Parts: sequence; structure tokens; C-alpha cells
Amino acid sequence: MLLRSFVEAAMLSMVLILAGIAFGANDMVFSPMGFGAILVTFFLEIFGNRW
Repeated sequence: MLLRSFVEAAMLSMVLILAGIAFGANDMVFSPMGFGAILVTFFLEIFGNRW
């Protein structure tokens, strides 16, 4: 269960990164704030499915 949600969150993070690069927002993706937002989404996805 936790592994599946981890894989889903990883896929979601990759989609966010690729979408940011596709729209030319790679500076947002690789900035600390953008990276923090991706991490927050990552952990919310994991713990949202877990709890």
C-alpha cells in the first residue's frame, strides 16, 4: 500500500517536473521554492493515501 502510493507520488512528481520543463518554467522547477512545492506534493500524496 505504501509502496504503491510512493510510486504514484514519484510519477506525479516526474509529471510536474516534465510539465514545468515543457512550459519553459525549469527555473521554477529547480529553484528551492519550486523544489519545495514538489516535495510537499510528494509527501501529501504519500500520507494522504496512507491515512
